[in-house]
Parts: sequence; structure tokens; C-alpha cells
Amino acid sequence: MRFFTSALAWLQHTRRARDGRGGEQCDPLAMPLVWLNKFDALSPYDLFEGCQVVGASGSGKTSSAAHILRALFRANFGGIVLCAKPGEFEHVYRIAQETGAERRVVRFAPEEAWRYNPFAFELQRATRGAGLITNIVALILQAMECGGRGKNTGGDTYWQDALTELLTAAVHLVCVSTGDCQLSDVLQVIQTAPQSREDVTPESTWSRTSACFAMLLAAEKKVTTEAEYGDLAVTEQYFFRTFPELASKTRSIVVSSVSAMLSPMMRSPMRELFCTTTNIDPTACERGAIVVVDLPVKDFGSVGTFAQTLWKMTFQKAMEQRDIAKSPVPTFLWADESQYFVSSYDLQFLATARSSRVCTVYLTQNIPSYYEALGRDHQGQHKVDALLGNLGTKLWLANGDPTTNEHAAKMIAQTWQMRQGANQGYSSNMSQQGGSLTTDTTTSVNYSDNQGVSLSEQLAFQILPQEFTTLRTGGPRNNLLVDGIIFKPGRVWNATGTNFMRVTFKQQ
Repeated sequence: MRFFTSALAWLQHTRRARDGRGGEQCDPLAMPLVWLNKFDALSPYDLFEGCQVVGASGSGKTSSAAHILRALFRANFGGIVLCAKPGEFEHVYRIAQETGAERRVVRFAPEEAWRYNPFAFELQRATRGAGLITNIVALILQAMECGGRGKNTGGDTYWQDALTELLTAAVHLVCVSTGDCQLSDVLQVIQTAPQSREDVTPESTWSRTSACFAMLLAAEKKVTTEAEYGDLAVTEQYFFRTFPELASKTRSIVVSSVSAMLSPMMRSPMRELFCTTTNIDPTACERGAIVVVDLPVKDFGSVGTFAQTLWKMTFQKAMEQRDIAKSPVPTFLWADESQYFVSSYDLQFLATARSSRVCTVYLTQNIPSYYEALGRDHQGQHKVDALLGNLGTKLWLANGDPTTNEHAAKMIAQTWQMRQGANQGYSSNMSQQGGSLTTDTTTSVNYSDNQGVSLSEQLAFQILPQEFTTLRTGGPRNNLLVDGIIFKPGRVWNATGTNFMRVTFKQQ
């Protein structure tokens, strides 16, 4: 396995871009990365601002987005790929072979020898903020948010606060008493915590059999500074007083919420993958590694989502905290069927991803899938709006979902347009005058025909929602051509003079 060993190595593998006069070297991150037509291309800077690809099943979404993935591989970017469906690793690896990047691919799967303990990595990383208990707890909560959708207690902040407080105390106790952070130890502390005030009395059996109590004793021997004593006092207060005094139903719900999600991680193959040692971590992406987390949601279910979210969030944190001057290699985060992996932390990450030099490319079928993931209430809809707002480049492919098509039409917006109107009128009348013995009967008929043309200025969609239903979807009947409409605020495309344009991709 060969990755780049330094920033210089990446620069040597990156094509030297020069200006039109053949003069000084231009910024390679501003140069064309993905050509859309003869006149327009996406640069790395465009992708640093995020890219959202939306297309119905069979729209050519994956094959169209593969043009972007090929470009990222050719440019020697490192990154991670999340998998929702079986066969995604094979798809990514074929693209890597086409672009000469196959030696940089790391398949993180039970069949391989790669291992990663994300909690120990977060505890021991070298950057500022390392070892903060709140960061480790946030990692677990975000993974539970994605992996436990449809199984949680709802959006009640009380339960979230109670869950956060329990995890914070448990993680802190494990880190202090063992000097490490193993998920199995965290779960053991939670499952053996005192259940009543009687448990914390000197004569109780709990103090002789509980792993939680044993770690409390071990932690007292490890702390040396006043600050450490103060932190441990808070944790002891929680386990000796706060947790035992919770209502029995409240305590059982909070514990079962944690156990239901963490227990599967204690079983094979997840235990071997995430709860042993570490021989690969997100910093490898800074050296050009392409980590494919081959734990498809369709195969591994919610625990697969949980596991991939651990990779996703630790990658995001690592990229945010790296020193770009020392580690300038651009990286990417790629997720097809991204509705399985989006979380509230994405809103924060995408807001600063440009300065972290991270390309985020999300693929999904429609906007309602994000509502299902982040919530259909007003708060969830605001999260979806913020997520889409921070994914600057939008590529819309064929879709029959009215919510998605109307959203796209509204985002491109309306303009004042001249509309021509025509009117035509026709009328006729007839009169008759009777005759006599000496005169004939007379009849008169009158016709009138009125026509007119008018011009008026009206506010109208630049792209009608209906147009997204008629885009080509590739395949033999369309000569392997896939149509889409690309939009980017603040960008005027050369081919159209607007911030949107129709694009066509050739399936390979």
C-alpha cells in the first residue's frame, strides 16, 4: 500500500498548471477539475463548497457522479467513501483502476486486516482539543443519531440531555481509569452503574461486583492535579447520587437506548473492526489514501450506519483540525444514498469545509429522504434547508418527485419575463324585414372580427418543475446520455450567462 509521504510528494504528483501565457504557475485548486462542456468546468474550490446530486432511481445519478469521482482520483485527492448498497466497493475500485489510483484504495471490511478504534484515535490525536470528553461523547451521539433512526425516544430534549449526561460520565470514567477509551468499557460502566441509593451504601454487594465501582476506585489512584480531582468529583457525584436517584423508568429507558446501539458493536465483526487496535485512521487520507468503508447499510443494517458514521465524523473532525500549511493534500467525503449518513453535525462541517480543503459530494434520490432522516417537523425542515444551502453546487437529474422538482425550480428562482398574449373576437347578427303584396322580404347580416396582440411582463420560473421529469436517463434508448441541470449561486456559466445550465454526461 503506497500513500504520499509528505506535502511535497503530493505536489510532485499534481499536474503543474500554468496560465494562458505559459507564465507563472497558477493555483492548481482553481483550475478545471471536472469539465461540464467546452466552456465550463468545476474546480476543486467549487467542490470544497459542497456538491449535492439528486436523481430518482434509474436517472443515471451514480454514473453521472462517477465523472466527479474519477476527477478526484486523477487529482490524487485522498478521502473516504461510505457505502449504502452491496457492490459499491467494486464500483469504486473499478474507477480507481481506470484512473491508476487502485494502489491507494483501502477496503475497510471484515474480510480485510484494517482496524480502527475511533474513540482511542479521538483521545490520543495530536491536534488541539485532543482528549476532550465532550468530543468523544459527541461522536457516539452522532453515530447513534444516524444508526438509531426510528428507534429513539423522539426529539424530547430531556431524554437527549439524560443520555448525554450518562455518556459523559461513563466515557470520562473509562478514560481516567484505563488511560484508553474502549467502547466495551463504556458499555460495561453503564450496565453496572448503581440502580438505587441502597447500591451505594458500604454494605451493598454492588461495590464488590460492579465494574463501574472498580473503575471509580482505579480513577482515584490515577488523578494527580487539582483540575483532574475536580473533574472526577463531578463524575463521582453523578454515579453516587444523580444516576441512582433517577426514576426507575427514566433510568431504564436511557440505559436501554445506549445498550441497544452499542451492544451490536461488541459482537463480531464490529468488535474486531472498531474495538481492538488501530492500523488505519483518517489521517491516512491526508497522504492520499482512499478509504472505502465497505459495511453497506443494506447488508449490516443500523449497525452499518453507526459504524460508517464513526468514520465519517472522525474524518470530518480530523480534516477540520489539521494544519493546511503542513498537510495541504485536498480530501473528499463521498456518500451515495447520503440520507443514511447525514447528521446535524454536517451543518457545522460544511460551513467551513472550504477552508479545510474537503470536497463533500452527497448523492440522494429526493429531498423528502432528507426530511425523513433529519425530521419532518419544522426543526427538521430547517436542518434540511441549512444542509442544502451549504452544499453549494446542485446537480439535478431526472426526477418524478414534485417536492424535489419544485424545490429545484424555486432555488433557480423566478425572473421577470415578457409574455405575449393574443385575443380574438367574432360576432354576427342578422335582421329581417317582412314584405307585402307589392314588396319583397329584405334580410341584412352584419359580421365583426376583432384580433389583438399584447405584451406584458410577468414573474415566472426560469426552469419549470415539469422539465425535470423529461431529462434523459441514460441507457441504450438514450445512447448512454444522461441529462441534468446544474446550479451554483455566485457562478455565471460561460455557456449560458446564467447561474444554471443544462449538462449532459456520457455513461461509461
